[in-house]
Amino acid sequence: MRSKLVLGSLFACAILIACSSSNNNSAVLDDTDAGDDTNTPGTKKDSGATTKDAGKDSGKPKPSVPDGGDNGGGTAKVGDSCSSSADCSGAVASACSNEAYNDGTVYASPICLGSCSGDLTECDGPTTICDDYGDTGQGTCFPKCTASATAVTTACSGKNACMLLADDGAGGAVGECTYYCTADSDCTGGDKCEVESGACVKTKTVYPKAPGQACTADTDCGCIFPAGKEGYCSKVCVVGDSKTCPDGLACHVVGIDPTAFNGNPTKAQGQCMKECSTNADCTTVVADQASWKCMALPGGKSACVAAQ
Repeated sequence: MRSKLVLGSLFACAILIACSSSNNNSAVLDDTDAGDDTNTPGTKKDSGATTKDAGKDSGKPKPSVPDGGDNGGGTAKVGDSCSSSADCSGAVASACSNEAYNDGTVYASPICLGSCSGDLTECDGPTTICDDYGDTGQGTCFPKCTASATAVTTACSGKNACMLLADDGAGGAVGECTYYCTADSDCTGGDKCEVESGACVKTKTVYPKAPGQACTADTDCGCIFPAGKEGYCSKVCVVGDSKTCPDGLACHVVGIDPTAFNGNPTKAQGQCMKECSTNADCTTVVADQASWKCMALPGGKSACVAAQ
């Protein structure tokens, strides 16, 4: 297993219990022009594309999850469905996702989470994976998902989606099961679906601009932009679902080095991106061409992202 890269998140920091400002808020793609593949597997690359309030490393917010050793020694496992943290007493499992964040249930299909250390390692058996968010300290234990180059092969429960984190060294990829919603009806407890992030929240941000439009700030939308420059609005999506991205954008996995994993598997979570063949194609969305490049994505496609 090699490359785990920084992925920009579209999630508002107000949702976080543990939110760090140390991340450089970057979406991750190969930092070379399309067709010029010089990225080295095993390194973390930064495309320079900024998105709203990125979490650390995986791009998702870090939930508040106590040590499983403190919860009474029950038999619950990470990934079990739950309605409250009382359902998540186990050797590792210790919190229900719907009680791990400040502003809502977040997960449309709540699951037990746990604490862990050791990035990308098993944390509660072979069906789980540890995400340390770029820290060397405590991480979060999630249910694990897997994918080939063309499709998710071990799916997530309910409405949750597979966010790929790293290649597996054998042509496939591994990831964690994360939250995903597309409509208010997906959420529970009266929460609303914030489609830009895919999170179920108590208070939904209503943005003035839609995916595909030009933007200059994260208050405009889920904006992918280089600092001080113009960008374009994006949102999370699921590969293969034609309804999740508007015309002009396509859903792409963006969290893995494309030299290590050359796939865009259906049912994996991605971001709505502007596809391109040359740098000039990016001016159809963003007028400031000098700040943008057409860069390689897993799966053989390229998209417009901020130039370094």
